[in-house]
Amino acid sequence: MENISLEFNLRDEIIPAEDFLKLDYENDGPFCRVFVGALDNWPAGEHHLSTTVTFENPINDGSADYPAGTQVFDYSVYVKP
Repeated sequence: MENISLEFNLRDEIIPAEDFLKLDYENDGPFCRVFVGALDNWPAGEHHLSTTVTFENPINDGSADYPAGTQVFDYSVYVKP
């Protein structure tokens, strides 16, 4: 994880990773880390969230190689009135 940086964005506001629950676990051998957050009282309508993951250096997770670079994962959440 020392070669990976994360940025969480909710409605154009950066949410620090420290505001999430961090869970580490093993999944039949590989190490996994997840960040969990809960939101409530959202107004009705469409909301946009994103997670930006940057590999500062090439990484090998024990079974595959991943080049240095950045990926952005965009999410749309629809809240019914």
